[in-house]
Amino acid sequence: MSNIEEKWHSMSIMEVLKRFKTDPINGLDNTVIEERIRRYGLNIIESKGKRSIWKIIMEQIVNLFMLLLIVAVLIALVVGETSDAISILAIIAIMVIAGVVQEYRAEKALEKLKSFVVPKAKVIRNGTLVEIDSRYLVPGDILVLSEGDRVTADARLIEAINLYVDESLLTGESKPVMKRADIVIEPDAPVADRINMVFSGTYIVRGSGKAVVVATGMATEVGHIAQMIAEASGFEEKTTLHKEMDRLAKQLGGIIIAIALLVLSLSIVLNITSPIEALLTSIALAVAAVPEGLPAVLTMILALSVLRMARRHALVRRLGAVQTLGKVTVIATDKTGTLTRNEMTVIKAWIPGLGYLDITGSGYLKEGAILYRGKKITYGENKSIDLLLENSILCNNSDVDYNSNPPKPIGDPMEAALIVFGAKAGIDHIKLRNTMQRIKEIPFSSERKMMSVIVRAKNKYIVYSKGAPEVIMSRSKYILRNNYLKSIDEDDVNEINAVSEEMASKGLRVLGYAYKIIEEITSDEDIEKDLVFIGLTGLLDPPRPEVPDAIKKALDAGIKVIMVTGDHAITAKAIAEMIGLPLEGRKIVTGRELEKMSDDELYNIVEDTAIFARVSPEHKLRIVKALKKKGHVVAVTGDGVNDAPALKLADVGVAMGLRGTDVAREASDLILEDDNFATIVAAIEDGRTSYENIRKSTLYLLSANIAEVAIVLGSIGLFREAILTPAMILWINLVTDSVPAITLGLEPPEPDILKRPPWSIKPLLGRSGLIFIGYIGLVLAMLSWILSHTLSPLAIATATYLTLSIGELAHSYNMRSPYKSLLEIGLLSNKYHILGYLAGLALAVIPIYLTPWLLGAIPLDIESLIYIILISHTIIVVEEFRKRITKKIP
Repeated sequence: MSNIEEKWHSMSIMEVLKRFKTDPINGLDNTVIEERIRRYGLNIIESKGKRSIWKIIMEQIVNLFMLLLIVAVLIALVVGETSDAISILAIIAIMVIAGVVQEYRAEKALEKLKSFVVPKAKVIRNGTLVEIDSRYLVPGDILVLSEGDRVTADARLIEAINLYVDESLLTGESKPVMKRADIVIEPDAPVADRINMVFSGTYIVRGSGKAVVVATGMATEVGHIAQMIAEASGFEEKTTLHKEMDRLAKQLGGIIIAIALLVLSLSIVLNITSPIEALLTSIALAVAAVPEGLPAVLTMILALSVLRMARRHALVRRLGAVQTLGKVTVIATDKTGTLTRNEMTVIKAWIPGLGYLDITGSGYLKEGAILYRGKKITYGENKSIDLLLENSILCNNSDVDYNSNPPKPIGDPMEAALIVFGAKAGIDHIKLRNTMQRIKEIPFSSERKMMSVIVRAKNKYIVYSKGAPEVIMSRSKYILRNNYLKSIDEDDVNEINAVSEEMASKGLRVLGYAYKIIEEITSDEDIEKDLVFIGLTGLLDPPRPEVPDAIKKALDAGIKVIMVTGDHAITAKAIAEMIGLPLEGRKIVTGRELEKMSDDELYNIVEDTAIFARVSPEHKLRIVKALKKKGHVVAVTGDGVNDAPALKLADVGVAMGLRGTDVAREASDLILEDDNFATIVAAIEDGRTSYENIRKSTLYLLSANIAEVAIVLGSIGLFREAILTPAMILWINLVTDSVPAITLGLEPPEPDILKRPPWSIKPLLGRSGLIFIGYIGLVLAMLSWILSHTLSPLAIATATYLTLSIGELAHSYNMRSPYKSLLEIGLLSNKYHILGYLAGLALAVIPIYLTPWLLGAIPLDIESLIYIILISHTIIVVEEFRKRITKKIP
């Protein structure tokens, strides 16, 4: 492999050719090819061996909560409860299968990179143009580039003829880059500014050229990104949900061991039972304390959240990302297409003597108008404006497909925007081009920075020129001011420069326009001199209309927004001001400045930076690392191959669905179907809602476990045997409680969900949660105990089971909001919960009458059943009283 760190763009053509001992006319000799393949390797993207299916399965099993369930299985087998063990094993199997499927889908990013090296390449070898398998390209080969070709290696240009390259794959910027061979670039220039280079995986939009290959395979920019993806994969951490579940498993494990040891110790010390019986009792309590249904309930809630997010155009690729979204503290977002529409639009024009014209509308839709002092202007009203509009359409090689929905540019997006500019004045560009037919074109070049065409209009020829304002001015001898022709003077030049600078300071791409009438077609030099200056236009990729509101919502939610873009700082700043991204007291850092910073220096300024401009993939990766080191939960957006390493490293990688590459999508956790920043904020709202609902379900289920432990502990202490059978406990944990727990996952968001800072989000089971489940568990246990002892002694176990299971179902209504009254949120506001409650009630009661042997129960008379149902619901009254006393969230 050739060294990617070599600054080939900062070397002259002759220096590069000399380094590789190659000839621009004859290319390499076949005799050196084999030796170079041995030295540099094949031109392929390498990938590490895939993980075996057994390794992936083991990764799913070896987490604390799974291990807790496995321990429960072993305990059930020890005490002879085989059916219980099988039920828990079924849950483990379902969870493992779901996890394996997710992991298999997640590990494709490196494989996708291989598709960017196409099979064939045109090279000059032994003085002959040949087409070879691109795998056998070597540094020193002379590539021949034509329109439509995909570049197959990184190469230094030695010839460029009107050459434009689409580098969006690497830079994220959709506008084709004009290339030059006869230029040497500064060594520290970012990839986007290396206009004398072409890169593997990009493709030729227009023109032709020749280049000497300087890097192949893993030494290319794409290969370097592949290496970064592999490294980022090595840094992948557990999702916040996995961390929370591990924490919960440790807490439950500690509680279970403490209870079991306490019972075992008391039994032996007080001589209540024999040591063996005491051990079996401890084991029974341990089984009662394990919430076997919790993992399946959480998976179902996350799956339902995924469906809800999909309806809002956010496709979740990894279930764990749903909950992580709820804890995001920083969004590092791309600009083009995410904050903006990715549609160039003329938004300003300036005519000497008239001043500014405002252009409404955006994108490639004809809707909009040209306004002068608030009045709509149409073609034919003003000579100066007419000339500017004609120039925009005729000195133009692009088109707009209005039959597409929405309309799409054909060719250069900027030139397509100029056609739409004319359409807003009522011009049919096809008719105008047929009426004023082009006779000659002097094409744009990087040296001249302008383009001219000659058209025939009746019995005369008209020259229309457009380009950089300073170049157009230098070619202009006259100016059309207030529709009168006059010689251009110093005041005119100063005014044009001032207007051009003002537009540029607002992030606009500024073009100058001129014309002249000629009698005959002469030399190109003569055609483009003594022109008449007619005006300027300012173009911008405008912000999406919904983004400012989304930015405000993110800020209100305590989320910091940072723009990370490959575009220029001045354009990024202009967009930031338009969308309401706070800039006061915050820095704007360019890629070159970032390049000179150490990791410690970046760590110190990363939180105080609003915009990172002209950044490379390495820069983006460093930014994410610095933010994570600061303790932030980071969401990163991206669409190109260049974004994949940062997407992989981020807590939540967000890829674009419309314009994103397969590599970016495969490296991501979330895909935006509409490429819209507002959808990220909506997804964060859903993520927070999902986490809140998961927490409600967790507290709900654990309160039942506390009640079960209290009942088993009390009955063993009084009667030397557990009232509840293991089958009853498992039925409550896996069936009757699980249905309403899942429907709690469908609770709508709390009104202030995006008004709370991320750090205020409580853990699944914090100190207040422990107190809450302890208090609810004891209330349920007391209700069950009191009710069961008002009935026949033979029915104590059944009455206890029913009171506990129905009391838990009633408590699910309390958990719909931990601090708001049921009357406040509305009894019927979650129709799914009503169905879940009724299903849970049926599942709790029906087995008592149809299969009592299954649970070790006896049927109760209807009067007793109704009595139990009514009294069990007093838990709602208890909680309503608690909510009135304190509004604190448990």
